[in-house]
Amino acid sequence: MKNLISLLTISIVLLAGCKKVEFEGNNSTGEGLVDFTLKSPVSGTSIILNAGTPNIIVPFAWNAAKPGLSTEPTYKIVMALKTGGDLNAPFIEFPVTGNVTSAGLTYQQLDDALKAKAIANGAKTDLIWSVQATNGSVTILSQSIFNISIKMALLILFCLRLHQVHQR
Repeated sequence: MKNLISLLTISIVLLAGCKKVEFEGNNSTGEGLVDFTLKSPVSGTSIILNAGTPNIIVPFAWNAAKPGLSTEPTYKIVMALKTGGDLNAPFIEFPVTGNVTSAGLTYQQLDDALKAKAIANGAKTDLIWSVQATNGSVTILSQSIFNISIKMALLILFCLRLHQVHQR
C-alpha cells in the first residue's frame, strides 16, 4: 500500500509538472522547394550552330521541383563556363515562360547569347548547364549539372555570306 501511495504521488507530481506545448503562432513562414534533376540535353552534348538554319530548336527538359506548400516554381535555364564558371552567377541565362519543365532554345537564341558575351564565330564554348527554380521565397539549382559544348560552324557561315554577296 505504501508503494502504491508513493507511485501515485510521483505520478501526480510528474503530470502536474509537464508544460503544455503551445502550437498557436507556430505558422509556416515560407515555401520550400524539393530538389529536382535534369533530363536533356544529356551531359556531353555537342551542338554545332548552323547560321543557315537559325530556327532549329534544341530541347531542354528537367524533372519538376516540388513545392513545399502550394506555390508552383518558375524556371530559368542557366549556363556557365565549364572552366571557372559559377551557375549561381550564370554566364548566360534563358528565362522559361510558365511553370513548365521543358523549353526549346533556337540556334539563333544560343548564338545571340554567346555573341553578347563576345564569343567569336567558330569558337567552341564548353559550358555547364542547369536549371534554376524559384517560387518567390526559395531559389534552388537542379541537383544535376550537365556539360554542353556549343560551336558556330564557320564554313556554313562563310558559305551563307558568300551567297548573300553574289545575290547583290
